[in-house]
Amino acid sequence: MAGFAPQIAANAAKIMVVTVLLIPALLATGGRQEGVGENRKLANFPERPHSWDSIVKFPAQLDLWINDHFGFRDLLVKLNNRVRYTLFKQFPTMQVIEGKGGRIFLAAHSTAHAPYAAIIQACGYQYEQTDLIAKHLSAFDAGFRKLGVDAKMLIAPSSPVLYRDELPTWLAQRCDPSAEPIPRVLASDSMTPQARQRIYYPIDDMRAIERTANVIPATWFHWSGTGPRMVAEASVRHFWDAKARATPTLQTSQQSLPSDISHLFPGVELDSSVEVADFKASGITECGGPTCFPQLQAPMAKLGDVSRYTNPLAPNRRLVMLSDSFGRHIAGWYAPYYREVIHLSTNNLAQLDDSEVHALRSAFLQTAENTHVLFMYHDGALLSGRLALDLGKLGI
Repeated sequence: MAGFAPQIAANAAKIMVVTVLLIPALLATGGRQEGVGENRKLANFPERPHSWDSIVKFPAQLDLWINDHFGFRDLLVKLNNRVRYTLFKQFPTMQVIEGKGGRIFLAAHSTAHAPYAAIIQACGYQYEQTDLIAKHLSAFDAGFRKLGVDAKMLIAPSSPVLYRDELPTWLAQRCDPSAEPIPRVLASDSMTPQARQRIYYPIDDMRAIERTANVIPATWFHWSGTGPRMVAEASVRHFWDAKARATPTLQTSQQSLPSDISHLFPGVELDSSVEVADFKASGITECGGPTCFPQLQAPMAKLGDVSRYTNPLAPNRRLVMLSDSFGRHIAGWYAPYYREVIHLSTNNLAQLDDSEVHALRSAFLQTAENTHVLFMYHDGALLSGRLALDLGKLGI
């Protein structure tokens, strides 16, 4: 025994190395890695080999599984992201870039898209589809006129347009203000005058708001807070009620909230000050998810991003909003002007079958007294041809 302790001391380094390697290995067999921020499915443990070909492939498949499931992997991914951002202002994905003054921009909606596609499309760099989009808007007008529904269109400018001067210099040089695509769409000869009357593009209003408050928080992709609150009021006045008044006045507070695209850079904490409504304190009932629509739970579950607001003090009218992801951040701000606000995201509209689409049309897209219909897209979504896809799915 007297010689045992010196042996342990002599091999202490080896024991420590084995222990350090053993702990992650044990965690890999019993723990569960999430693959934070990677937008992919982690490798599954390979099936037991049953042929010579599967035996040959087994080591490579096992290696992929080990790479995706070693212990502390998620923690180390977050730490790596934080170090890279702190030292070099680098994000772990090509989908996000940082501009001037700490403003971040969504550069691409998917890693399958071209680098900076979301930015250069919104600001109009080499964009050549303005006449086509004008035709889509004219089809929107004609389709709803045929239904007898006075639907309107709200187009939200996104960060590359609102904050061109905060883009990295080389990108800002590609975003010539005179080439902004939405004004060119609205001026196109391919758009009917009737369609143009249905559209509100509040770029001037939003630039005026920017003098006192951020329309889009500096670390967000979507608008939120003061900007959409003021645009909601302006759009009600513009389209339907020049004397619209908020009933009741919403109680709000300023809160520090994490970036709405923080899932793309786990471990990097970027917050912004955002105005948030307290619907309950304001006497407004807020409901989110398919359970808010008991008769339509199946299609609502597929849409996912759906909500309903009820305000017993507001005028007896209903707003039905169909939108891209920008819609969820403005829908609640319409509640002071409507007895009921219904918001349906069309991001997953393609998943609905024909009977479910028919049910949505019957419930929300028919001529109805005291019902206003509003479609809303941010500029990048509209310029991508999204409206034509949604109208096609809805049969309009």
